[in-house]
Amino acid sequence: MSAVEQSVFGPFFTVEAHAADETPAPPWRSVSGLVDGSPSLGDRISAVRSSLAARIAKTAAEVDLRVAASVTHLGLIARILAPTIAAATCGVRISQELDDLWWQDRLGGPFPLSVLKTESDHREAECSAVPRGRRRIDHPVRSW
Repeated sequence: MSAVEQSVFGPFFTVEAHAADETPAPPWRSVSGLVDGSPSLGDRISAVRSSLAARIAKTAAEVDLRVAASVTHLGLIARILAPTIAAATCGVRISQELDDLWWQDRLGGPFPLSVLKTESDHREAECSAVPRGRRRIDHPVRSW
């Protein structure tokens, strides 16, 4: 999907792309780091909690952890699924495999997202927003 096609949908639908044999350099992080037991997900929830608190002139402790976790989850999932939906309308499939997705941990809007480059010269028979394989983006929620 071209940058022009992405821009029609807005900033939450825009992505960068990387080759299968490429490991994006920092500050890019693999989305798989959010489910591998590392502190990445907890750190993101804490940052969101602090951001929410600052918006209402409260301390982070005054923002329910469940609220921060929910906002974090919704933001991550929406940011990952939005480009998938946009791509599908353009006849392109974006992989939802966690190892194929890279992100930059930024708050305050759509965080940068990089997806695996795919052949886009034909419409795939199956365009699915459902992750495949054993590493699903909803794993932390399902196991909680």
